[in-house]
Amino acid sequence: MYRQNAMQQYRHAQASAAIDSSPYKVISMLMQGALDRMVSAKGCIANNDIAGRNHFIGKAADIIDCLKNSLEHKHDEEMTNNLDNLYDYMARRLFHANLKNCPDTIDEVYGLLDTIYDGWKELEDKLPDAGVSVASVERQPLPLSK
Repeated sequence: MYRQNAMQQYRHAQASAAIDSSPYKVISMLMQGALDRMVSAKGCIANNDIAGRNHFIGKAADIIDCLKNSLEHKHDEEMTNNLDNLYDYMARRLFHANLKNCPDTIDEVYGLLDTIYDGWKELEDKLPDAGVSVASVERQPLPLSK
């Protein structure tokens, strides 16, 4: 009971932070959320928790879809088209990982999104007026596959 209440408070705090954040911070939080859910999905695979795996891979895919839908093609059409295609690829790979119970495929998608996230942090350095601290978002390393 206490654990469930604590989780609800944590989710509420995250939602409140997102509302008060700049668009740059929201994108950062989405990326971090997808990365965290992939870590959780791998933990579920290691523990033979099929329902958990389905849940966390589905959530990661939903977040990636949200990232894809947030792209603004008017700014840099080539880059956003490339990201659009990459997000689509990641979502398909997560579907494959879920279908085949494949932690290596989750590792692949994690690596791709982690690279985008690193680039997002570099973007922050070029936009000092954005008032965002993407680097302050703490990431969990993806556990190695066995």
